[in-house]
Amino acid sequence: MAGNDAEIAAFLSGVESDLDKANVPARVQRAFFTVAPLVMEADAIAEALMDGDDPTISAVLVSVGSIREAVALADMEYRLDADEQAALTMLLMSESATQIG
Repeated sequence: MAGNDAEIAAFLSGVESDLDKANVPARVQRAFFTVAPLVMEADAIAEALMDGDDPTISAVLVSVGSIREAVALADMEYRLDADEQAALTMLLMSESATQIG
């Protein structure tokens, strides 16, 4: 997502409001905001890692090849139960399909 800080903050606030209205649990929301950028920018991240121009990139970027991998990563961080994993999967599938950002 390109934009200045104010635009990004406004966008994220809108997404958060939509998730609140949909009664998405707070832990699923946190997991979503953690891994959604990795899913939505997977191609760019993979390309940056393959270029290898900057060795520090591999220390800060995680490449996820699928929504399943993103949910597994979120589960490691947030210890999501099965229902939360399913909710996160559905959110990522909908966001990935529409490419918000």
